Amino acid sequence: MQNKLLIIGGAVLALGIVGTGGLWATENWLGQRLETGLETELATATGIDAAVGKTDVQLLQQKVVFEDLALANVPGFGTGNLLQIQKIELSEPSLQGEPVQVAIANLAGITVNIEGNLGDFLDPQALGTLSNINITQLLTQLEQQAQAQTPTDANGQPVVTFAVEQLTVQDIQVNVNLTVPWQEQAIARTLTVPNVTLVEVTNLNITEKLGESLGPALAEELFGFFLEEILPSAQEFLPSNLNLNVPDFPLAAPEAFQ
Repeated sequence: MQNKLLIIGGAVLALGIVGTGGLWATENWLGQRLETGLETELATATGIDAAVGKTDVQLLQQKVVFEDLALANVPGFGTGNLLQIQKIELSEPSLQGEPVQVAIANLAGITVNIEGNLGDFLDPQALGTLSNINITQLLTQLEQQAQAQTPTDANGQPVVTFAVEQLTVQDIQVNVNLTVPWQEQAIARTLTVPNVTLVEVTNLNITEKLGESLGPALAEELFGFFLEEILPSAQEFLPSNLNLNVPDFPLAAPEAFQ
């Protein structure tokens, strides 16, 4: 975070010295450093390579735009990216001091590629873990990193490091590709998740807010995928006493299916 503040402070100082004639050079210099900083922080948090295609800093318009952000796949899975975001647009970002504050953040063109195998699907002891799925392993890594790296105050309480007044997430596509033990061909489906807009988002509540907004719709899509694609193909392999309504079942039916 201190590196970001030094970068912003240096950019403001440079702009004041060279005047508007040096605006493009200052924006370019600042963009390169923000881009490198974002890639480094994502890689540190996830343990996975991250890359930003282009960064556009518009000082006069108080806007920063990251384009074509890509997060590589979890080691051991396919060569394609796990996550791609076409555009992240930050309006009126205030990067001096803490917490980092942004008036409006728009994330658009999001593609999540979920892949893995359900080799332990028929094992009652493993049911519910879905440990061989790339997104499951990533979320486990993020949770561990969050617990280890969340800054605290003098009383040991977590502190806010960033705050966004309004966050919009739109054009979300989830591609699911799973191999199963009962057939050679993988089972694939593309899920569409509705756009969401959240307010008063911070590093302390973003996971909860996204889960509350996107979770029900995604759960409904996933359960439909399970009922229509996975379950029919596995009927003869499922234990006769398997209860799909138990709380521990990983794809317990959402209200829409009950």
